[in-house]
Order: sequence, then C-alpha cells, then structure tokens
Amino acid sequence: MAGLAEKMGMSQGDAAGQLSNILPGLIDKLTPQGQAPAGGLGNAGDLMGMLGGLLRR
Repeated sequence: MAGLAEKMGMSQGDAAGQLSNILPGLIDKLTPQGQAPAGGLGNAGDLMGMLGGLLRR
C-alpha cells in the first residue's frame, strides 16, 4: 500500500480509501459471471497499471 500511495502521490489512508471504492467494480469487470477468464487475469504489472489508472480518475 505504501508503494502504491507513493506512486499516486497520496497518503496511505487516501490510497486505501480509493482502493476500497474501486476494487469491487474492478473485480466485477475482471470476472464476468463470477468466473475468471480462461486466459487468466494478466500479470501483476497489468493489474497494478489498471489500478493506477483507476485511482487517478
């Protein structure tokens, strides 16, 4: 969390709050009908990039 907050230029508390707001929607989009895609969800870098983009909004 500290690393993500630092990259986003916000406090850990603010980053955690933002993450708690967007994570349910992100998981919903990544797992249609409650199932992970056959090709997987991507690597950690891909997922962190998505989170970073969503947190900047």
